[in-house]
Amino acid sequence: YQAVSYDDVWLKQFAYKFVLFTGGFLVAFLFLWFNWALARKRALRTTNPLQPQILKLPWAKWAIAAAAILLSFGFGSGFSAQWETVMQFAYRTNFNIVDPLFGKDVSFYLFNLPLFDFIQGWISSLLFVTLAGALALYASNNLVDLQRGQWQPQNVPLIRRHIALLAGLLLLTWTAGYLLELYQL
Repeated sequence: YQAVSYDDVWLKQFAYKFVLFTGGFLVAFLFLWFNWALARKRALRTTNPLQPQILKLPWAKWAIAAAAILLSFGFGSGFSAQWETVMQFAYRTNFNIVDPLFGKDVSFYLFNLPLFDFIQGWISSLLFVTLAGALALYASNNLVDLQRGQWQPQNVPLIRRHIALLAGLLLLTWTAGYLLELYQL
């Protein structure tokens, strides 16, 4: 790049990749860690004290944080891989040609829609992983009841609200995906 005087192109590319990775990593880590720490805390509060409580073990906090960090690297990398899509969105320009079906400028389909579609999928994946991890944490502290078939998380308001909120957000993002698919016709 230096030999052909394109240093700034490489630096801009690198800067976009770095910023997108860092932003994706931080958002994913904070969201995962907050929800899983909340699930751990609520599981400890709602579990029968006579049952074995895996989440009380000293390494449980660290294992949750390590899992959140490991998965956040994947989410950050996925976000970083979309640097071209983000740059196309950032430097978009109108074509001044309106599509007859939705009344949107054609540039929307080339520059905006791919980014919106990616963000919707990224958020859906993050919510799904968070929900699965929270369910696993709630279940891991109730293994005895789970083995007996007596665990009823729907009867515990703290668990029910947390899972319902995550599931509701996941359904909203899926709905947004269906709305975006209309524009892909």
